[in-house]
Amino acid sequence: MPAYAVNVRAIVDIESLGTEEIAVPGWEVYDVSTVEDEGPESPAVKRVRCDRPETVEAEDEAAAIEAAKAAAPEIKVPDWHVVSVRLWVDEDIDVEPAKSPAP
Repeated sequence: MPAYAVNVRAIVDIESLGTEEIAVPGWEVYDVSTVEDEGPESPAVKRVRCDRPETVEAEDEAAAIEAAKAAAPEIKVPDWHVVSVRLWVDEDIDVEPAKSPAP
């Protein structure tokens, strides 16, 4: 079965009353933006975008995408409440045959 390198992407909406640093263990955070902020008495909602590379074996690219999403670690954001998580893969740039390991 061929191996594929898949870049799994996540869009995570989180909320908190605090200003804790945002980290997503096991994922590379590359963008954080404020979605909703109604002041210091209401939870701020932030949108976090992050990536996770996975190498999986699968029959084809479609199966590789599903296997990579399933293999990605659960998204937990310490000190924040996770409102929603959307996993996705850009099929045009995020899936490629895995390179063979060096001998």
